[in-house]
Amino acid sequence: MRRVTERALQRIGHHVVSVSGIAAAKSHLESDAGVQVIISDVIMPGGTGFDLVRDLRQNGNQTPVLLVSGFTLDALAEDLEADASVALLAKPWDLPSLVAGIEQVRSSLPRA
Repeated sequence: MRRVTERALQRIGHHVVSVSGIAAAKSHLESDAGVQVIISDVIMPGGTGFDLVRDLRQNGNQTPVLLVSGFTLDALAEDLEADASVALLAKPWDLPSLVAGIEQVRSSLPRA
């Protein structure tokens, strides 16, 4: 699913960096301050997407996050803190839904 997402976003003009797991994501985010949106599966190697969000926020990283899951979103919504920069997208998604999710979390950022 990661490769499909990567290719779909590249086809519509996004620059994509793909990593495999929470440890790799944290490492990349420490070295690249230019990441505009994080797209993460809820279930991933090394933990959950919620774990990743909590760790990022505790370390002051406010990058918007779109979490993708095959689980019922109502059940997962309880795990989200009141953070407008995090949204959930249900699998299977289509490209317009993915783009809308990205725009939703990006719109949570304060305008400069």
